[in-house]
Amino acid sequence: MAPPAQDGEVSVAATMLVRGSAVAGILARVACHPLDVAKANLQVAGQTAYRNSYHVLQSNFQKEGVRGLYRGFGVILLGSAPATCLYLTSYDQSKKWLEAYPLFKSNLFLTSFSAGIMAEALSCVFWVPIDVIKERMQVQSRAGGGVFYKNTVDAWQTIARTEGLRGLYRGYGATMWSFGPFSAFFFLFYEKNKALAEALHGTTDDVPFTSLLAW
Repeated sequence: MAPPAQDGEVSVAATMLVRGSAVAGILARVACHPLDVAKANLQVAGQTAYRNSYHVLQSNFQKEGVRGLYRGFGVILLGSAPATCLYLTSYDQSKKWLEAYPLFKSNLFLTSFSAGIMAEALSCVFWVPIDVIKERMQVQSRAGGGVFYKNTVDAWQTIARTEGLRGLYRGYGATMWSFGPFSAFFFLFYEKNKALAEALHGTTDDVPFTSLLAW
């Protein structure tokens, strides 16, 4: 059995996890963002303008080159790291705050489920404006004369000036209805599997993260 981790070690591990998650998220976006652009355009224009995802990407590339495949990527690059950090730290802090109350301290289900929803609600303070700007930039047409935003900063300023906070946070409720339960169940199952791994191995220090998800 490995010795219990000291507070400093836990802090370093948590920092590395947050940094690693942020970097991994950005790298994944680089690979998948063109598909996200295709999805957004198909959802808005449908079959009237594009036959399929490949047609969207082909059309964008012909009109704008690589830039057309990465519309809205700038806001993702700027916002995904702080949003991911906020998401993970919000869960940890929410869980600690809830465990101060007897009702939650003895109930892993209620604690992790509630902390997951709270983490989603707080991280959406970053994610929703990011998503609003990203999707608006993804579906605007430069070739057709319908350019509304020159870049990420221009999009942010224009939406804030013309629509206010309501415009930047459009869809917050729908996002919570969609991703709130997902986060709640994700952290619930993570904590359950973590507890099971600890019961079987005596510690989670030497148990790979994949093992926590495989029980």
